[in-house]
Amino acid sequence: MNERLRFTAYGGLFKRFFSLSKVEFWKLMISGLLFFLIISSYTIVKELQNIVFPAFLGIDKVPLAKLITLLSLLPAALVDAYLVDRVRRSTLLVIYLAIWVIIGLYMSFGLPLNSLNLSSTKVTLTTFQSSTIWAFFLFVEGYTVFLMSTFWSFTNSISNPKSAKHTYGFIVASSKLGGMLTAILAWALFSTSIGLGFSTIGKLKLLMILAVSLLAIALFIIYLAMEYLPSDVFKGYHNVAITEEKVQKTGIFNGIKLLFVNRYVFGIFVLMLCTDAINEVVNYQRLNFIFNQAKNSSGFNDARIVHLASSAYSQIAYMQLTAFILSFFVTNGLLRFIGVRRSLFIVPTFVGIGVTLYFLTGMHQLIIYLYVSLHALNYSLGTPVRESLYVVTDRDVQVKSKFVIDACAVKLSKSFSQGFNYYNVQYILSTFGKRISLLANNVFMLSFCAIWICAAYFMGKAYESKNKEKAE
Repeated sequence: MNERLRFTAYGGLFKRFFSLSKVEFWKLMISGLLFFLIISSYTIVKELQNIVFPAFLGIDKVPLAKLITLLSLLPAALVDAYLVDRVRRSTLLVIYLAIWVIIGLYMSFGLPLNSLNLSSTKVTLTTFQSSTIWAFFLFVEGYTVFLMSTFWSFTNSISNPKSAKHTYGFIVASSKLGGMLTAILAWALFSTSIGLGFSTIGKLKLLMILAVSLLAIALFIIYLAMEYLPSDVFKGYHNVAITEEKVQKTGIFNGIKLLFVNRYVFGIFVLMLCTDAINEVVNYQRLNFIFNQAKNSSGFNDARIVHLASSAYSQIAYMQLTAFILSFFVTNGLLRFIGVRRSLFIVPTFVGIGVTLYFLTGMHQLIIYLYVSLHALNYSLGTPVRESLYVVTDRDVQVKSKFVIDACAVKLSKSFSQGFNYYNVQYILSTFGKRISLLANNVFMLSFCAIWICAAYFMGKAYESKNKEKAE
């Protein structure tokens, strides 16, 4: 590709202060901007999911919805593997963005939000409307598997261990900045007088349209990058530009096979499993807390929906702000000075401390602070460290196995955790009381912390071993 875009104005500040070369700068700009837009969109729809789905169908349906998501993503993993055998990774990201824009446009106008009678104690839905609500839940869950997973496959494939240490923290920081801005915007829309003349239902629709628009911009950005940036920007660990890579057919089941026969891939799977198992328990407790505050005997009236939305988005804004500060000022320094191997231990250690404090204090309000801190740590440090593990792997691991891991590990852990949540609420809490229920929560999360730390130890050794093999 001829270099129609020169590197002369790539930013002296980044080169001097952040030690980035010209190529690394453009890698950061592309990945950072794409992740900024994807997470901005996800921040909006994720909290809409937490508001709309329980308001229509009840929060008790969430565990079932997580299980259905897991089952639906198993065939989706095979479809993804089929596409990987036939298109480049950059093209795959374009395809998924385009699909999500189209589905998002339908959801923006097809969600039966007008059926949410804010003065009624019961929402009445047709079969088709109920199906649309369930489809919306799956649509939002698909962000992490199809969009974020494919984005990181794209980013990992244009990176090497050195550039990852220099840029991954800033990439995550850009996404947190986007999430923070959209969360603040949504919070302001529901909690102040700048509602622009929209009703509560109108505000929900407006946020949905904004989320889809952000994905459409991301689609346009990646097209421009592929069209105008030189091929060196898209070269990674294997020194082949993904815009010029040859697509090889290795079979749709190869990603699943690698998960069970490759210990390195299985180790990443365990890390993801532990991370999301703990986060899901904390998130469920958080949703119960804010729904108990928002719901009264008269159902979900207008004031309660507004309170629920403003509370949810304000919490997300604090979490994104914390994650932005950590990822921008801390993450890169840790990766460069203590390395990936030692960084793997930081998040599970803090998680263990956090859940222990939650148990010792017994304060329900603490769950909000625990949610904010755990998610901020995971997004700002856990994600870039974990994604660095993929950099030293081959194409099938970066794309096929990664999709299987993100589809199965994330959703399996969430389904398992939701099963625990259901059992804890329905049996342990009602039979033994709050203290024993809290103890069960603590034992569940600390058990996963212990597994997490063991997996981090072995994955750190394996990562350094792969780096030494490449150097030799």
